[in-house]
Amino acid sequence: MNILSVNSRGLGRDDKVEWIREIKRSQGVSFIALQETQFRDLSDFNIGKYWGPTAFRAKCVEANGRSRGTLCVTPQPMAETSG
Repeated sequence: MNILSVNSRGLGRDDKVEWIREIKRSQGVSFIALQETQFRDLSDFNIGKYWGPTAFRAKCVEANGRSRGTLCVTPQPMAETSG
């Protein structure tokens, strides 16, 4: 499993979006952590532009005051099995 951890500074810039997607593609990244986010909720944030066209799931630890949050993105599992 390859993990990419990125400080969120500049996430709104198109060049940073492309940089993250290129690293994900070229290095086979399967877990992205965007740190120091300022999210209170994800309703207005397009996570797919960082992850790409494949299915994903995301979890967010919201920012609280001066404490910044973290957004984690992983592939959506095709099926879960037990046993």
